[in-house]
Amino acid sequence: MWTIKTKVIGLLGLLKKNLLNGGRKNRTKKRPDNRGKLDERFRLIWDIENKVSNVGWLEMDTVVGKEYLSSCLVLVEQSSKKYFAMKLENHTANEVLEKLEELVRINGLVKKIKGIITDRGKEFSKFEEMEKITGSNVYYNNYYWENSCCCLIFVW
Repeated sequence: MWTIKTKVIGLLGLLKKNLLNGGRKNRTKKRPDNRGKLDERFRLIWDIENKVSNVGWLEMDTVVGKEYLSSCLVLVEQSSKKYFAMKLENHTANEVLEKLEELVRINGLVKKIKGIITDRGKEFSKFEEMEKITGSNVYYNNYYWENSCCCLIFVW
């Protein structure tokens, strides 16, 4: 359907793809990032002492869906490669904390977890509360690709 606007664009020899937004509607401002930030008090994986076996050590990560519309919290046990996954309503630190507490309570994992290894995502910024819930320490990787179990299981 021709409108006055498209006729003027056509008369000037311009295409819609040459316009500022490429013919798309104006973009709206995005939501502010309110997931939280890490401070200097967190532990790295190099601070782990006396790790003899992988039994009881969990790797935690979030898997984000298409176009960031949904996400999942995933915990993988290192020795058996069994995993726990729960859908997150919001991709925030508070939501991760609530789902972790629910997961630990339902499966009876209190005091059975030796440690949790995760990346430095903002959704894991409330590590002190996570340590209180699980009764173990939370350690962070230097880089996001060091979380090997979560990456190997959830590759699509």
